[in-house]
Amino acid sequence: MGLYAIELFPTKLRSTSMGSATAITRFVSFLSAFEFPYIALTLGKLTFFEFLVIVTFIAFIWTLFCTPETKGIPLELIAVARTKCPGLHPKLEISAVGTERGR
Repeated sequence: MGLYAIELFPTKLRSTSMGSATAITRFVSFLSAFEFPYIALTLGKLTFFEFLVIVTFIAFIWTLFCTPETKGIPLELIAVARTKCPGLHPKLEISAVGTERGR
């Protein structure tokens, strides 16, 4: 979560976005610690963990097909790039203006 969010947000928003992502993660972790006993009694542990596996699989598929590859691209260029989705795999489109700005 952290590494991908750092790459996608512009430099001006990077610290705010990471702080927000961390706060949301910690809040959800706090809630899950208190809600797990209730959910386990209501649904059963197996059903709950099956649900978590399904959610994790959906997140994995979404990451594979709906997020652009940023490997080998400097952060400055990622900040000015636009996502182009010609097929299943989105691509980052870097314009000439973005290239000059990134130098």
